[in-house]
Amino acid sequence: MSFRSFAGKRILITGAASGIGRALAEVAARHNAVLILTDIDAHRLNVAASELRQSGADILATHPFDVSDHDAVQAFATRFHDDHGSV
Repeated sequence: MSFRSFAGKRILITGAASGIGRALAEVAARHNAVLILTDIDAHRLNVAASELRQSGADILATHPFDVSDHDAVQAFATRFHDDHGSV
């Protein structure tokens, strides 16, 4: 699948504040994906989202939570679906 096919598609990225998650967000943004970003560190997530927006990224939502916490994942999924529909 080419990255061109991600144009306008919603992509959920965990660990988006740094490392592989941040790199994936940067690449997806360059290919016009709509980003939903999560990370355990709320401050670093906000910084990353701000920097990505400054470079032109289309960010639908950011949500800080721990993906190893099942209840937090369920709460995120419910809240996201209620607010935005499906990914």
